[in-house]
Amino acid sequence: MRLGVGARAWGKRRGGDGGSGGSGEGGSGEQQGRAPPPPPPPPPPPPPPSQYDDLFASNPKWRMFGGGGGGQPRQQPPQQQRPPPPNQQPPPPPPGRRGANPDGRSWDQQQADLRGLMGDLSENPRWRWPTFEGSREEQRRAMAEQEARMAEDERAAWEAQQQAQERFPWPFVGGAFKPTPQDEFRDQLERMGVDLEGSRARAAKAQSRPSGPPDGVDFSKMTPDEVRDYWAQIRSSRLGRVQGRQDDEVAGIAVFYLGATAVILLLAVLSNLPT
Repeated sequence: MRLGVGARAWGKRRGGDGGSGGSGEGGSGEQQGRAPPPPPPPPPPPPPPSQYDDLFASNPKWRMFGGGGGGQPRQQPPQQQRPPPPNQQPPPPPPGRRGANPDGRSWDQQQADLRGLMGDLSENPRWRWPTFEGSREEQRRAMAEQEARMAEDERAAWEAQQQAQERFPWPFVGGAFKPTPQDEFRDQLERMGVDLEGSRARAAKAQSRPSGPPDGVDFSKMTPDEVRDYWAQIRSSRLGRVQGRQDDEVAGIAVFYLGATAVILLLAVLSNLPT
């Protein structure tokens, strides 16, 4: 029991010491809080100007992009102006003739040289080296003969075309015979087996028939009212025949549809009958 009381007393003593120590530390912290704060660190130095800043500052139209310190051009150091170069005179020309004609050739000689050069290029355009005088003459002679033959062939073709046009009055295409559309249509009908001679004979017979009254009728002995009634009767009879044919066609179509409907109904009834 005595040991327990002593231990308890020793613990109380240690707790009191700790409380006093804590209070002392708290007081020192309050004293430190009252001290002035340390000064802030200095700002970093500005970055060196770039080439874009120099561009923005030197050219006014680039200032809208915000370069050169907020749109304000920076002060450029004065540049040293180089002295202008002295006027350099061209070197003196060599002694002798100057200009585009150093050899002193006449106009005719220059034109002859130009014609010879153009002849080389036109006669032999694929090869750029100049041809000799002998080969050039041979080429010119061959070209002249070829042009003469071509002109002769064209004239012969033209004369043949003129003779053909005089012989056949209808048009030509490319100098060859071209039948008229009527001839082409007639040939096509003949190939199809149409009797053109019989149709022409019937047409001529119809044209030669007099356009007077039918046989057995004499209009000279009839009054104008009788003639009018006669033609009205003929027209009505013709219209009646046409109308009768149309009525027959309508009746035939109606009978066909009615018969088909009756057959369908009969099949339906037969399919529904009990077995």
